[in-house]
Amino acid sequence: MPSTRRFFLAFSRLLATSIPFLCPVDIPTPASHAPSSKHNDHALPTYSDAIILPTSTESTINIQVSLSQRDLERNVRRKFTRTVVASVAEKSVAQIVTGFSVDTGDAVAQAVSPSGKYTVVLRSVAGDKKKHFVEIWSEGSILHLLETTALHDDYYADSTFGTLEWSRDETKIVYVAERKKSEDAVEKFNYKPDWGETFTGKRDPSLVVVSLETFDVKVLDSFERDMSPGQAIFAHDSKSLIFTGYHRDPQFFGIVYCQNRLTGLYQIDVDGSGFKQLSVGLKSARSPRLSPDGSTLVSTVFLSNKVNGPHAGCAKLCKIDMASGQVSTVVDFVGKADSATGFPGLYIDQLPKHLWVSSTKIVTSSAWRLRRTLLSIDV
Repeated sequence: MPSTRRFFLAFSRLLATSIPFLCPVDIPTPASHAPSSKHNDHALPTYSDAIILPTSTESTINIQVSLSQRDLERNVRRKFTRTVVASVAEKSVAQIVTGFSVDTGDAVAQAVSPSGKYTVVLRSVAGDKKKHFVEIWSEGSILHLLETTALHDDYYADSTFGTLEWSRDETKIVYVAERKKSEDAVEKFNYKPDWGETFTGKRDPSLVVVSLETFDVKVLDSFERDMSPGQAIFAHDSKSLIFTGYHRDPQFFGIVYCQNRLTGLYQIDVDGSGFKQLSVGLKSARSPRLSPDGSTLVSTVFLSNKVNGPHAGCAKLCKIDMASGQVSTVVDFVGKADSATGFPGLYIDQLPKHLWVSSTKIVTSSAWRLRRTLLSIDV
């Protein structure tokens, strides 16, 4: 059974049978036994991510769930992970085993390598001067630790620009971080706009490539400075990157909830050379997802909205043939559903990271009337 299908089967069973096991909220104790505290109520946890970890058997599946929860005592948001082992045998009652929650503290983002052998963690440590680190973990211990404070500022972990990806051969990592501010005595006081609501202070994201063979950390800055890169993925040969470029010429426009901004899909070699546009002829292209065989970019699949149209409007799904560069439409814009229950079109901010069920089929979700609905799409 393909891993994506196994994930949906296991996760649906998990949600149906084990929400109490996943939630780290304790059942309140009677007042007479409750410990003294300013707050005895708990904020509910929010689920942000779930990934499948490799297993040695087809009958079980390991799911690592990422959550966050407001700490009402300290008025901070806490982030943590929990591993859930679920049976996926068909026609059987789901068996769920959950581990303890682990506080991820000052970790900004983490990603498991394709083989499951390694994990990369981006960490920012507060102090007199904030420091940034890239950590490579394996089998519960740190293999490599790289400090990147001198090369860039804060990491990006949002869904618009945020990136943390392994190359297929596990020799490279790419992430997005704020470009280092100029120390020029005059320029550092110049006003520089940012990307607006929820992106305060985020002005100049840049792609950063880490080689795990030479431990060289390279900030890619050879392409146009009138756009901001994000959502980068490696091509299957691990020699180039495919990413979304958000245009900021003639000025920055607020970008949150605004899928109607000028964007494009681009490709650049990991050494910063060979920059080119993939989405030729389109004013809007974002959220690239490379097919398992590497032949189709569905954006290798991608999304496109009408530029200057309504915010969060209907999107179309496109694909690029990586050999010929030809762009075609998979699911077009829908002006009006053909019936009260008919397909209303795609309303998606970003495509899921792991959406391929096979080399010709993807699974995603979209708003459909008053709810989000799972969609299976042939590409």
